[in-house]
Amino acid sequence: MVGYEKRYDQRFLLLPRWPRIAGNRTRFSIPAAMASDRGTGPGVLFAIDKGVQQLISSLSETGARLGRVRDVDIHRLGYLVDRLLESLHHNLPEAERLLYSWADTIFAPKVVLRQYLMALGLEMTLFIYHLCYRLGARLVNRMTVKGRQISETRRRMAKAKNYYEWLKCAERMDELEGKNRWREVPESTLYNHRMLQEKINQFNNMMQNGDVFQLMFVLRGGISRNQFGLLNEGLYQHAYSGTKKIVERYLEVVVKALNFVCDVNPSLDNISADVKLAFFNETRHAFGRTALLLSGGAGLGFYHVGFVKALFDQGILPRVLSGASAGSIISSMIGVRTDDELYAMFTDGIARLDFFKLYKRRTKAAAAATATSGAGC
Repeated sequence: MVGYEKRYDQRFLLLPRWPRIAGNRTRFSIPAAMASDRGTGPGVLFAIDKGVQQLISSLSETGARLGRVRDVDIHRLGYLVDRLLESLHHNLPEAERLLYSWADTIFAPKVVLRQYLMALGLEMTLFIYHLCYRLGARLVNRMTVKGRQISETRRRMAKAKNYYEWLKCAERMDELEGKNRWREVPESTLYNHRMLQEKINQFNNMMQNGDVFQLMFVLRGGISRNQFGLLNEGLYQHAYSGTKKIVERYLEVVVKALNFVCDVNPSLDNISADVKLAFFNETRHAFGRTALLLSGGAGLGFYHVGFVKALFDQGILPRVLSGASAGSIISSMIGVRTDDELYAMFTDGIARLDFFKLYKRRTKAAAAATATSGAGC
């Protein structure tokens, strides 16, 4: 193996001080090249070849000593190693060119600027499209009778003083925009309407048959907030006045079933008050409590007062309150008051809901006073 020779292509060697001449092939023996290497040749390559030669020599000596490895196997191993080195030398330039092309594509100023301009143009196109769509919708609303009715109903919704006025306008909006048809049709990919209908029928049959124990068993573990996809946001973003009729009917049936269990006569059905109390505690624990979380927003936090007032008027203000920044102030104001004190706060004007209007009036009055004093001087 000392006189073993190998061809190397100099144009594939990416090392310093090595001539890159296309097509120039040098034939040399590995020992002679290693002996003449004084820093002007590819020292790394020669070091690899030297290690390969030492490995082959050691394997040859070991095989000859143990009688397990023959010379033909050693020559075959050397041939495979040389083929591996040759493949590595031929693939290095391709990897180098690919790396340079990626770097040029990613970090080149022209390419980056072109991509930025394309993204900016796309954003401007979408903005202009939405702007034209809104202007066109407003123009159509002003030109048609139905459009004028929709605009008037929206203004009434914005100026509604309580939930009942707003709900009346919302139902009118659903009628004008055709949202009631969507509410009447139970089929939708947003939730499982078939399972929901089966649950409604099951509760109704149990109440009709008077099967209180089975009804309690089903209610204890059969109702949850996200059951059948009822918490899907799409169900509550389509119409103004509500969601699918079947969803509202399901909630009504569940409330009716709970009232049915509560109104059962203990002496007739052998259900004591302690059993009922345990049932409702377990059901409430499984269903969970509703919490109200109020976000921050500096002066905009005063809008939380109107939201809390609407919930309080409907009797659905949660008992668990939390808030951040301005929301924490409103939460503390609500949490330390009883229901009577909250009613007085909302009705007697302790918490002024026209804060921003008063601020504008004071600002205008201060500006007028400043102008008057300046004119007098």
